[in-house]
Amino acid sequence: MKLLWPFFLRFLRHRRQLIAGFLCIPLAQLGDIAITIVIGNALDALRQGSDTDFLSGVFAIVLGLSLFKGVFRYLQPDGIGRDAQPRRIKDVWNAA
Repeated sequence: MKLLWPFFLRFLRHRRQLIAGFLCIPLAQLGDIAITIVIGNALDALRQGSDTDFLSGVFAIVLGLSLFKGVFRYLQPDGIGRDAQPRRIKDVWNAA
């Protein structure tokens, strides 16, 4: 643990970006869940013999949810930020 402590302190320099990145993970998952629920409800309505006029609205909702999810997926992978990555690599090499 003592060996890893300096690396942990380096990541704490970017804690705001880390927290934002970690918050994007559940928000992107909520987008996945919402899309699944909307499509499931649409399929249930079709099985019950409902009119197909509502499908254009379902398409718009799924498209909007996909855009919402896409934004958070884009922000999710690197919570520290792409601009900080060269500094992290430099810090790791300097510590070795």
